[in-house]
Amino acid sequence: GSSSIYRSTVLMEPIGRGTYGAVYRGTCAGQDVAVKVLPLQTNTAEDIKREIQLMRHCSCVNIVEYRDAFLREHEMRSTLWVVMELCIGGSTLEVMRRQDAPLREAYISYICAGLLNALDYMHTEVKAIHRDIKA
Repeated sequence: GSSSIYRSTVLMEPIGRGTYGAVYRGTCAGQDVAVKVLPLQTNTAEDIKREIQLMRHCSCVNIVEYRDAFLREHEMRSTLWVVMELCIGGSTLEVMRRQDAPLREAYISYICAGLLNALDYMHTEVKAIHRDIKA
């Protein structure tokens, strides 16, 4: 259950920043994962709760898989840890920056098709609109 995931989740290096907090590479039960660490603040709690509810119900190959979420207490502060699938290639922007030349049209098509598939799934199956799409 959640308590074993809580105990077995370890943060490693930071890999990005999201709207509400930082994202780390980590391990959980021997698997590589991404972990969003979100400071709990009253003004963002409802948005975060809504995001987790959406993630729980998503089952699409082009959407990062939600694994679990739990509270962590450290030095009198609460943070929410959201454990997710780790996408090892980095963001599209990072891939673009690593290239010496512009991305090939076929690769751009592949990325756009995956993005559009995920958006279609969100709109038709989950009935949600994503407000934070970036490269």
